[in-house]
Amino acid sequence: MNSITNQPPRSFLRPITWVIAFGGLLLLFLQPWAPRNPALDELKEQWTIAHRTRNLTAMEALFHGDNMDDATRSRWRTVILQEFDLRLRSVKMKSLPDEVTSAPQAEAGFTPVAQMTVYYDDPNRFTVTYLIGKNPSGVHRILLFNP
Repeated sequence: MNSITNQPPRSFLRPITWVIAFGGLLLLFLQPWAPRNPALDELKEQWTIAHRTRNLTAMEALFHGDNMDDATRSRWRTVILQEFDLRLRSVKMKSLPDEVTSAPQAEAGFTPVAQMTVYYDDPNRFTVTYLIGKNPSGVHRILLFNP
């Protein structure tokens, strides 16, 4: 200790500084370099907000269900309401590989581009995975496949 400044000698701080700097750089380079898609992040955020606020109208707007008849839409609303009863643990968005996204369009002009996996905080570890599609105008929606 330096009796005048009451600080440890500089030689003690220098190695610690290098270790912290090197560790930070190492963490930066070890992160996955998946490209971020702001539209998918926004869809995930909207879904999370709609679920946490139990907003059925906002949740329905995130799904592509234009071809649904009234009976199917009613059953789908029931499923959404049941999901509202479960607490969220996390929501993860994952881009699909190129061979999937270059496949023929899935539904009404939507090409599959990602999958969103919802993990619920319940004893059974309930998980739901949704397919995310993008139409030619760039709109992302959660796809529902009707028989």
